[in-house]
Amino acid sequence: MMFAALVMAKQKWRIMLIAGILFHCAIALTMGFISFSLAMTAALVLYLRPVEKEFGLSFSKVAMPQFATWFRRQYRAEPQSAENVPATSSL
Repeated sequence: MMFAALVMAKQKWRIMLIAGILFHCAIALTMGFISFSLAMTAALVLYLRPVEKEFGLSFSKVAMPQFATWFRRQYRAEPQSAENVPATSSL
């Protein structure tokens, strides 16, 4: 399939990209090769997406700051006070 895309006109690459993504999703669902499917899908996106076309990541301008705020709240390192530290007994 990749060879077919190599010799195919650039305008038809989108069809091959969608077909390849569906094919590798089917592999993940039927055989359970999830990591393989993700890696091959990423390779397809890098290979079959036109270089001159930019990725539209406008959602990241909103989503990433919200995620960073949530992450900081969840995993904030609170300083330990003396009463929070368990007492050690000497034997």
